[in-house]
Amino acid sequence: MTKDDVAHLARLSRLALTPTELERYTHEVSSIVEYVSTIKALSGGEKAETPAVGALFNVARPDVVTVPGGSYTESLLAAFPEREGRFLKVKKILSHDE
Repeated sequence: MTKDDVAHLARLSRLALTPTELERYTHEVSSIVEYVSTIKALSGGEKAETPAVGALFNVARPDVVTVPGGSYTESLLAAFPEREGRFLKVKKILSHDE
């Protein structure tokens, strides 16, 4: 990787690099690319498949209603200090000033 390549990457990333940083990153990016190439070669490249450990499946139960709607509504509403019909009255916690 050349200094021009690193400078181009810096421009694409909208980074302003000093000449010292450009020199340092030229060596660092080259080392990173070389390391990735080594890892890619060891792993078998792009054609390597992930070994299957076991069957892949999602454990999920069917979505079934077990309690009829409204079974607990009245007892919950009765336990609340203030309400208007089926709505609960709560203290205002948001304001337009903030």
